[in-house]
Amino acid sequence: MKNITLSEFIENSPTPFHNVEFCRNILTSNGYIELFESNDWDIKKGNKYFITRNNSSIIAFITPFNSCDSFMLTASHSDSPSFKLKENFALPDKNYICISTEKYGGMISSTWLDKPLGIAGRVILDNDGDITSKLVNFENIALIPNLAIHLTRNTNESTQYNPAIDMLPILSEDLNDKIITALSTSRDKILSKDLFLYNQQKPVVWGDYISAPRLDDLQCAYSSIISLIESDATDNSLPVCCIFDNEEVGSATKQGAASTFLED
Repeated sequence: MKNITLSEFIENSPTPFHNVEFCRNILTSNGYIELFESNDWDIKKGNKYFITRNNSSIIAFITPFNSCDSFMLTASHSDSPSFKLKENFALPDKNYICISTEKYGGMISSTWLDKPLGIAGRVILDNDGDITSKLVNFENIALIPNLAIHLTRNTNESTQYNPAIDMLPILSEDLNDKIITALSTSRDKILSKDLFLYNQQKPVVWGDYISAPRLDDLQCAYSSIISLIESDATDNSLPVCCIFDNEEVGSATKQGAASTFLED
């Protein structure tokens, strides 16, 4: 296995969809077999498997050589606090390209201001009845600006941010056009979009510390999946790695930790 660092893991995971795709590549390159909930399973002793749900949650495991009498389970999540783009995100009647978002999870709003931001996620396409999901990732496309201090004299005091007013991202170019070009598609073939703003800052190690966006909770997802890959099949115990989506908003989705995913 190629040594994958935490920094690489974070940089390749701007959204839960990208994180699960990166984990899928890690697992398949290490001999794991992908299973699908819609298919019958032919599980063999001592083999390695994984399964995804919604392309944003993933569970991987190694079957024991004998009968299973215990589980060794790790759990983490693929999502982080962010701003999610609304389905119809374009705001009209502006002299610049501005988009509407909603808060996803509990972020510190001020940390998102005055820095280049990326937009990433998935786009659902309908190509003559063939429904597909495609990942997109656009760097240096957005920014949420502060107002100049002479317009907000109390900005260095206690400032409250209204997400619908103060946290509107400005785009450098038309996002729909970017999506159409990147996916070589047309506007009428786009069924839906799950897009998020993300902080493009690369992880930085300083002394004994690391500064990076999305540390909550990608550092746990990273250690969980790497520890599983470095494990071997046992006689009677079943090692399991779970990375769930939507922890930041309560986990009560079909792919969250409170769902039937692990039980199923």
